[in-house]
Amino acid sequence: MSKIYILLSLVTLTAFADPRPQMNLALRALSDLLPFLAKEERFLDKRNEKDISQNLIKLENTFSNLKHDQMIKNDLFAPSYALIKQNISESVKAFKEGNKEFAHWRLSEITNQCLDCHTRLPESYTSKFQEKKINLEPKSFESKFDLATAQFIVRDYQAAEKTYIEVIESNLKNKNFMDTSDAFKNILVIRTKVKPAFAKMLELSKKYSHNNILPMDIQEELGQWEIRLKEVQKNKILLSPLQDDKNVKNLIATFLEPVYKKDDVFFDNYDVFLLVSSGLLSRYLFSHPHTDMAPEISYWIGWSEKVLKRDKFNSSGDLFFKQCIRRYPKSTVAPKCFKELKENTEFEFSGSAGTNIPEDLKKELRDLEALILK
Repeated sequence: MSKIYILLSLVTLTAFADPRPQMNLALRALSDLLPFLAKEERFLDKRNEKDISQNLIKLENTFSNLKHDQMIKNDLFAPSYALIKQNISESVKAFKEGNKEFAHWRLSEITNQCLDCHTRLPESYTSKFQEKKINLEPKSFESKFDLATAQFIVRDYQAAEKTYIEVIESNLKNKNFMDTSDAFKNILVIRTKVKPAFAKMLELSKKYSHNNILPMDIQEELGQWEIRLKEVQKNKILLSPLQDDKNVKNLIATFLEPVYKKDDVFFDNYDVFLLVSSGLLSRYLFSHPHTDMAPEISYWIGWSEKVLKRDKFNSSGDLFFKQCIRRYPKSTVAPKCFKELKENTEFEFSGSAGTNIPEDLKKELRDLEALILK
């Protein structure tokens, strides 16, 4: 996956409000960094150190200036913002110390957080890319898939869908299916979680699910989406925005709790249900930031995104578990959030040689557990 679009994701949070000086600084820093990010060897080249360092610092300053924005303090965005800000600072520090490979890697870690955060914003928060006041330069990207993902990150969803479909058609023509599954998944995210268009997504799934040129696993996945999309279209709970806490409880009881109890949750395909539910809960939390159900909503968003991530969607469930614990340590949900976080951390760092969790993460887990036990 190209690193070019990673920095694009960092600046778009500044593009959701009126133009600000820090947005212009971020875009200037981005435009100067793009040539170095396109080719990793240029990022590592000593002759480019000064330019890269200056623009990384500009980017860090831009994000620091966002801390007073009330929207950033919302339960929905605070965890992503904190982690992104930390990753930028660590990248700047690593680059200064000469650890350029780590700096490059650390920047790549931000992609999931940015994608996850941006897909939770309501449609009313348009970006300057959606409004075509800022445009991406297609020639800057190594592939159409990278361009589509950049369009996805900056919330130019119409362009992203179009480009992803071009990627799919090109792959069918060339019988080279790299990135094909990811292209379908990102379209599914747009049409279920971000801008619900179930009939449109069902039509797309039907079109390709019986295309025998596609690998069988992709055909089967599309077929499973068809089944779930038809079920969604029959249920009023999933077709309308959540209006109050009663609606939220109904959604959780009707869809999320039954899926949670299934033994095959990581093997059967519940992606559609989880994406739709995560989108509905996110929009509700955005419009009702002081709801008494905030801890429980954080838990269920976290759990949904945890399952989605294991099925190779861009998701950041752990951020919501951590937030549930930090902001609501005495809630009845906090222990459940910690249990999920601990299990997921162990899963992420387990392999044939056993479980090897980094010391900083072990300390973070201990600190979070201490909040609950106080």
